[in-house]
Amino acid sequence: MRYAMNEDADSQANEDGSTDADSGADEDGKGKGKGKRVTVKARVLFTGIYGMVNTVATVSPATLKAGVAAGELDPHKDAVAYAEALATGQAAG
Repeated sequence: MRYAMNEDADSQANEDGSTDADSGADEDGKGKGKGKRVTVKARVLFTGIYGMVNTVATVSPATLKAGVAAGELDPHKDAVAYAEALATGQAAG
């Protein structure tokens, strides 16, 4: 399963929050030597610590893993696209 990443258009996160591209990031998302912070976009499923329902949260891979396990975040690219469309008023429905 693949998820939308913020780092660049070619990088995608796997279900466990790791990336196919060698990001050089450790578990807390801080890059080792590159100075980049890896973040992942996810749709917020419940209003709470990640934000309002149906918005997009940008979180570290470790936070994503916790949010998915709690059932509060959905990082699938279609879910993120839907939430982004809602924000711009372009969602079909």
